[in-house]
Order: sequence, then C-alpha cells, then structure tokens
Amino acid sequence: MILSVKRGQYPSMNYSQLGKTQLNVSRLCLGTNSFGAGYISESDISTLVAQSLSLGINFIDTADVYNDGLSEILLGRAVATNRHDFVLATKGGMPVGPDKAEYGLSRGHMTKALDSSLQRLGTDYIDLYQVHLWDEETPIEETLEVLDSFVRQGKVRYIGCSNFSAEQLKQSLEISNDNSWDSFSSVQPVFNLIDRDIEKQLLPLCANFDIAVLPYQILMGGILTGTYVQHSAPDSNTHMASKHAGTAMKKYWNERSFNMVSALTKISERTGYSATQLMIGWALNKESITSVVVGSTKIAQLEENFQVITESIPEDVLALVDALQ
Repeated sequence: MILSVKRGQYPSMNYSQLGKTQLNVSRLCLGTNSFGAGYISESDISTLVAQSLSLGINFIDTADVYNDGLSEILLGRAVATNRHDFVLATKGGMPVGPDKAEYGLSRGHMTKALDSSLQRLGTDYIDLYQVHLWDEETPIEETLEVLDSFVRQGKVRYIGCSNFSAEQLKQSLEISNDNSWDSFSSVQPVFNLIDRDIEKQLLPLCANFDIAVLPYQILMGGILTGTYVQHSAPDSNTHMASKHAGTAMKKYWNERSFNMVSALTKISERTGYSATQLMIGWALNKESITSVVVGSTKIAQLEENFQVITESIPEDVLALVDALQ
C-alpha cells in the first residue's frame, strides 16, 4: 500500500507499508555507510538527517559494522531529539571493533550485537533489526529463536534479513511459522543493472509472502551516477576512494559497468532525468520493492533523490532503463 503525506513546502512524499508490519516507511531510505567514514562531518550528518525528515524521509538504515560502529553512534546523536519520528533499521552479524573473530548469528553474538547497537544508537528499541548475512556455522533455528526473543522483550519491533537467497529466506519463513516465532518482515538484497538475480526468484517469493524488499547498491557504489572515470583514480572525498569501497571496487570497476554508465547517460540526456533518478525510479517500479536504500552525503543529492519519489518517471522511460543489459 502506498500512502502520500504532505510536509511543509515540499511535494508529497510517498510511503509504503513495510511488509505485514504496522510501519509505514518512505520509499526512499537514507543509507548511512558514509557516516563515520571521514568524508562527511558530524555537523553535516545532523543537517542531512534533519533535512531528510523535513522532506518526509522517515526511514534510515545503518549497521553495526559500518565504520566499526561509528555510523550508529553518529546516527543516534542526529536523531536523538526526534527519535520517534524515524523508522530506524540496523543490522548485526558482521565482525565489529578490535575483536574481528567475533561475528555470526549465534545466540551469544546476536544478543551482544543487539545490546551494543542499542547503546550506540542511544535508543531502547530498534524498529527493524536485520541479520546482515547468512551464517553457515550457526543453525538458522538458533538465530530465529533469539530474534523472536528480541521482539518479545520489546528491544526490537520487527526483524529482517540481508543478503539472503530466495531459498534461505523461504527456509527461514517456514521454520519461524512452524515454531510460532516472529518471522522476517523484510529482506535487503543487492540490486542494480548488473546484479539482477533477485528478479528470478527472490522478488516473486517476497510478493507471495508479503515480504518487503529494500535493495541497496542500486548505484553500484556511485559508479552509475557518472561520478567516476574508469581509467582515473577516484577523488579522495568520494566513496570509491575510501577504505570501505573494496567490495564495490572489485565488483563494479570494470568495462561492463562503465559501458552501462555510458548507456544510462544517453537515456539521461534524452529524458532529462539524472542517472540516479532513473535508477531509483527503475528499482521502485519492481514488484515487492518497498523502499530503496541510497546513501547521500550532500543536501543536493538528497533533494535530487527525493524528486523522483514525488514525480513519477514515465513507464516508457523506465522501459528503456530496464532493457539495458
């Protein structure tokens, strides 16, 4: 269900119900992987978060692993005065801090991870707590049972998963149902013009079970924005130059990706929509996609992203994007 709410001088923000939950979230989710990375100051983070709310963006995603917990700390400070106006999502299960050996989805680690996230965020509850990845070494039953206990304790309102395959998600849903445990309300997968595997099985599964899909990396680490030139080093104040860009750099810094940039740029020039707007509109046009996770470090980026939520891109333009291979 898509709702529309008007805030101040800005056009209407669209909201969607997050799966079967009671949460209505903005169709644009502010990603915070850059918070604490060194190229956006704390004061700018506070301004960015405040402007997000004024635009009607109430959904923010982080993770304990982002910059060794600093992202959660800075986000917690930024939302402290109006915490209840936001839907906060975070993730646990990855190695954080000096003890990199401590990770996974075991009962012990997840309990410690949740309590640490609550402390860093400065809140007594998390709206959406997501496991960051599938753990081959921990029985999924153990993970699902402890997640259910988090909900029963009131520390977490709803649970979700990230980077799960369709098979892993389906198995998890069945186990939770068989045990009358709280079940996953959302999944956060990679989705962009290069990584489209979720269209085959995951999106249909989520449509069938009413699971919210919250894709990330829709801009391929910023490459699809046209910010980067393949044979030139990225600017020092950009994501691809940071120490956190290793995975995206290995995966997307190649001929195929930059050919995709060229093709997308041509559509952008013909239609007047930016590459970022085209990608957000394309992703949100897919079945079951509730909100897209997009990072911003500048107000101008945030407002550009916001515009496509309030002014729908024509279907014929989205078809051009969808046809890119």
